[in-house]
Amino acid sequence: MSPQSLHSYADRQKFQTIFTEEIEGELISALPGQSTGEKKLKTDILEVVFMTRSWARIKEFSPDLLRKGLGSVKQLCSLLKTNGGVPDGDDAVSWLRDKLLRADDNVPDFRVHAQR
Repeated sequence: MSPQSLHSYADRQKFQTIFTEEIEGELISALPGQSTGEKKLKTDILEVVFMTRSWARIKEFSPDLLRKGLGSVKQLCSLLKTNGGVPDGDDAVSWLRDKLLRADDNVPDFRVHAQR
């Protein structure tokens, strides 16, 4: 490996860590509790945005995809705050996915990356 490739690998890891920490921070800020419902809603948001509930898998995404995903997480967290949560009787994943697609037509497609 050349020094330049080591540098870019280190940068990639650094930005992957930064973006995953920011994603986690957004979720905790929007849903600070430890109730079963809030924990599920956090993982529902991850499922909607990243097509997986696995932090290990999410941490493997490229910094660019994580940055885009962070934007989507922020949108959903803001929407939940504004709306007061998911309406009663609605499936959270379906409701969140619908709201995200309506709010942002540039949502990255994580399906290919989630299937690895």
